[in-house]
Amino acid sequence: MADDLAPHLPDSKAGAELPGSTISRKIAIVFSVILVFAVANLMVVRVMLDNVNGVAETVSVAGKLRMLSQKIAFEASKAMQLPGAGKAGVQAAMNDFDTALKALAGGGEAFGYRIEMLSQPHLARLDAIRADWRLYRSEVEAVLQGHASEGSTLRITDGAARVLADAESLVGSLTEAASREQERALMKMHALLLLDALVLAAVFVLVRKRIVQPLRELAERSDDLASGNYHVSVDCNSNDEIGMLAGRFNDSARRIGELINRIDQERLSLQQAESMFRGFAENSVVGVYIAQHGRFRFVNPKMAQIFGYTPEEMTAAVAVYDLVVDSDRGIVEENVQRRLRGEINEVHYERRARRKDGTLFDVEVFGSTMQIDGENATIGIMLDISERKRLDLALRALSASNQALVRATDETALLTEICQIFRDISGFPFAWVGFAEDGAERKVRPAAMAEVEEGALVATLNHVTWGNEPTARGVTGTAIREGRVAVVHDMQTGAVHAPWREFMVRHRIVSAMSLPLKAGNAILGALTIYSHEANAFGPDEVRVAEELADNLAYGITALRAEAARRKYAQQLEYHAGHDILTGLPNRALLQDRLNQAIAYASRYCYSVWVLFVDLDRFKFVNDSLGHKAGDIVLNSVAARLQAAVRESDTVARLGGDEFVLVLPERLDERLTTTVVQRIMDAVAEPLVVDGHEFFLGCSTGVAVYPTDGDDPETLIKNADIAMYRAKESGRNNFQFYTAAMNERLLERLRIESDLRNALERNEFVLHYQPQIDLETGRTVGMEALIRWQHPSLGMIPPLRFIGLAEETGLIVPIGEWVLRTACAQAAAWQRAGLGPLRVGVNLSARQFAQHDLVNVIAGTLQETGLAPHLLELELTESLVMTDVDRAIGLLGELKALGVQLSLDDFGTGHSSLSYLKRLPIDALKIDQSFVRDITLTPDDAAIVASIISLAHNLRRHVIAEGVETHEQLIYLQNHGCNEMQGYYFSKPVPPDVFERLLRQDTRTPASTN
Repeated sequence: MADDLAPHLPDSKAGAELPGSTISRKIAIVFSVILVFAVANLMVVRVMLDNVNGVAETVSVAGKLRMLSQKIAFEASKAMQLPGAGKAGVQAAMNDFDTALKALAGGGEAFGYRIEMLSQPHLARLDAIRADWRLYRSEVEAVLQGHASEGSTLRITDGAARVLADAESLVGSLTEAASREQERALMKMHALLLLDALVLAAVFVLVRKRIVQPLRELAERSDDLASGNYHVSVDCNSNDEIGMLAGRFNDSARRIGELINRIDQERLSLQQAESMFRGFAENSVVGVYIAQHGRFRFVNPKMAQIFGYTPEEMTAAVAVYDLVVDSDRGIVEENVQRRLRGEINEVHYERRARRKDGTLFDVEVFGSTMQIDGENATIGIMLDISERKRLDLALRALSASNQALVRATDETALLTEICQIFRDISGFPFAWVGFAEDGAERKVRPAAMAEVEEGALVATLNHVTWGNEPTARGVTGTAIREGRVAVVHDMQTGAVHAPWREFMVRHRIVSAMSLPLKAGNAILGALTIYSHEANAFGPDEVRVAEELADNLAYGITALRAEAARRKYAQQLEYHAGHDILTGLPNRALLQDRLNQAIAYASRYCYSVWVLFVDLDRFKFVNDSLGHKAGDIVLNSVAARLQAAVRESDTVARLGGDEFVLVLPERLDERLTTTVVQRIMDAVAEPLVVDGHEFFLGCSTGVAVYPTDGDDPETLIKNADIAMYRAKESGRNNFQFYTAAMNERLLERLRIESDLRNALERNEFVLHYQPQIDLETGRTVGMEALIRWQHPSLGMIPPLRFIGLAEETGLIVPIGEWVLRTACAQAAAWQRAGLGPLRVGVNLSARQFAQHDLVNVIAGTLQETGLAPHLLELELTESLVMTDVDRAIGLLGELKALGVQLSLDDFGTGHSSLSYLKRLPIDALKIDQSFVRDITLTPDDAAIVASIISLAHNLRRHVIAEGVETHEQLIYLQNHGCNEMQGYYFSKPVPPDVFERLLRQDTRTPASTN
C-alpha cells in the first residue's frame, strides 16, 4: 500500500540523459557565428587597407620618375660643363629610373614600396614614358661618353621635359585611381557595419524567443501548481534543457494530480487491509510480531506458542530482549537500531532464542521497518527451525566427513578430523572414536577425540568397556556389543551411566549417541557423540549419522589396507638401501650416494672426503656385555655420527663396527681436519650401556676425491687402508691416505700371516727395563716388554704388531705367554739370589675382557711360583674407563689375589677423580709425553707436579716413565716422585744383559746436583 502511494518518478538514470540540442550548444553556435563575422570584418578591412596602401605607394614610385628625370638633366649639364664630373651620379639616377619603370610595368618591390599591377590605361601612359626615356637616355649616355655636340644640351632639355610631362600624366592618372579606391573601401566598411547590426538584432530576437519567454512561462505555471492547480502545463517544444524541464514539469503536475486521487482511494481501503492483516496473522502457521520501543505491540498465537507464552503475556510483560540469548543480545540490539535508523530496511538471520522455561532453540527471523503513530517500529515473522537446523548440521557434518574420507591418507588424522567436524560443525561438546579390544577386559581404546575442554574426556574414557560388566552398559559399550546405534536421553539420571555421572553433570551432558563402526561382520569400535540437549538426536539425525559411520568404517578399512601395503613396500625399499640395525645407508646406498657426490664434485670442481671409521675396543663391549649391548653401542654411535655432520652428508654402516662417511665440499663450507676431529670427539663421549659407562674411541682413515681415487670402490678401499694406518699409529686418531700406505698394507698382511705362527716358533722374546727407587737408588722392579725376533725382518718392535695382534685376537695367547714368561723369569732371578724384584706386565683390552682373567693369572702365579705381590699388572686409563663399573669389580678380584695394580700412561686418557679414588690401584705411571719436557715447558712441569701430589694424596705410588736426562731426574726427585724408568738408567734389554745389571747392583744416588 505504501508503495502505491509513493510517486512513480522516472528512472533517475534515464532522466539524466541530456537532449540532443542543449542551451550551451546553441550559445556556442551563436558565439561562433559572431566570431566568424568579426574575423571576416577584420580580414575585409585588412584587404581594403592593403589595396589603398598599394595604390599610394605606386603613386610615390611614379612621382619618383619626375624627380629622376630632372636630376638626370641637371647632372648631365654639369658633366658637359666640367668633363669627368657628375658621371657617377648620372649613371645611378639612370639606373634608378630603369628600376622604377620595371617595377611599374610588372609590379613588386622597389625603393621599399609595394607596387600594384597597373591597369591598361596606366600602362599606355607608361609606354609613352618608355619611348621618350629611350631617346632621352641615349642623349645622356652620349654626353657621358664624351660625344656631346652643340645641340646636345638642347636635346637633353627637351627630352627631360617630355619625360617629365609623361610622368606628370601618369601620376595624375594614378592619383585619381587612388581616390576612387578609397571611396569604395569606405562604402564597404559601412556595409559591414550594417550587416553586423542585423546579425546582433537577429541573435537578440532568437534568445528572447527560445530562452527568456519559455522560462517566464515556466515560472508562471509553477506559481499555479503551488496554488493547487494540478492540471497546468507548459507549452514548450524546444529540444533543449528548457524543453526537458517543461516536459518534467508537465509530467510531475500530472502525477501529483494522480497521486492525490489515489490517496483518496487508498484511505478508503486502508481499514479493509488492516482487517485482512489481522485475519492472516491470527491464523498464520508462523510467528508474526510487531515491536516498538523494545516491547511487543502485537504477537499472533503461533508466536506466543513458539515461546511458551500466551499472546497477552507477551504484549503485556515480555520485552523483546527477554527472548534473546545473552551472547547475541548486542548483535540483535544493533540490528534493531540500524533498522529503526533507516540504515537497513529488511533483515533475515538465524539466532538462538530463549523460551519461557529457559530452554534455548534455533529460530529464523524475517523483519522489516514500519511506521506506527509516526514512529519507527519493526514487523516480522519468526520460525522454529530447531529440527531443520539439526538435520542441516547433520548433513553438513556428513558432507564434510565424506570430503575428509576422500582426501584421507592417515587413519589417526582422519578420525581426529571426524571428531572435530562434530565439535565444530554440529556443535557437540565432545566426540570420540574408540576401538574395541579383544582382550579379557574388553576395553574400548580411544583412538581420537575432540573436546571443548582439553583433557576433560581422557580420564572418563579409561572406564569404558564393551563386555557384560557395569562399565560396558554405557552408550559406547552397548553400541559395540549389540552392533546397533545407541541413543540415550537421560545421561545424568540413568542408573547405567553412574560410572560417568560426575563427568556428565560437570559438563552438562544430557544426551548421547554411539554409532558402531562395522567392517563386514566385525565391529571395529564406535563413534560416540555427547550433547547438551535432551532431544539432540532425532530419527533424521540418527539416519544421517548411521550413513556417516558406515562410510567411516569403510574408510578405516581402506586406509589400513593401504597403510599395510605402503608400509610393506617402504620396508622393502628401505631395507634394500639401509642397514637393518642402525637405519643408516648400507653399502649399496653408499655406492649411489658416493657416485652422486663424485658427479657433483666433478661438475663444480669440488673435493669429496670419504671417512672410514672403525670403533676402537668395540669387541671388548661385545665380549663383556654381549651382542645386545653391542647393538646399543652401534646405534648410539650411528646417532652421534649423524648429529656431527651436515644434512647433505652421508653416514653409512658397512658392517660390524665399520662406518663410512661421505662429506662433499661446498663453496661456502670448505672441509678441514677440524671436521674430522669433531666427528671423532662425538664418538669419544662417554656412553652408558646397562649401567656400565664406556669410553670408546675410533680410528679414522680419510681418502679425498679426486686425489685418492675417482670411483667409490677405490675411495672406500683407500680410506680403509688409511684407517688401518690410524690403528697402527696408536688408535683414536685419523690418517689421510697416501700411496705409501699400500706398501704398509702389504707389509701388514705379511706380518699378520707370520704373527699367527710366531708363538709356535718361539719367535717372541722379552726385554726388561729396570725401575729405580729414587730414595734408595736401587732397582726395585722391572717392566717386561715383548719383542718379535722375525726370521727375515729382524727384531720387530711391539708398535708394529701389537695393534694387529689386538685386532686378530692373537693378543690373548701372546699376552698369556708374556705373563707366564715374565713371572717365571722373576721367580728364577729371585731363586738365584738377585733379590725379590717386582715385574710389571701390560694387560691388553682383549685380555681384560676375558671372563677367566683372574683364574688365568692365579694359575700362572701358582705355576711359576712367583709371589703375588711381586707381579704388577699395568692397565691403561682408556682400558679401565671403557667400562668403569666392571673394571672396578674385576680389579677388586685381582687385588684379592695379592697382585700389584698400576695405571699406565696416566694423564692421557679420560679418567676422573671420582673414578680414580674408587679404583683399587697401587701406582700411577706418569706418561713419558709429560716427562719429556718438564724442564722446558712450564705446563708439563706443572702437570707432572700435580700428578705426583694427587697420587700421594690418594696414597698411591708414583712411577715416572721416559726419564732420559739428569735435569728430569732432579726435577722428579725434588717433587717427591717414588720411582723412575727410562733411557737415563737403561733401555729395555734382553734377560742376560738385565741379569748382569742386577749382579753389578748399579745404584742411582739419592741426590744429584
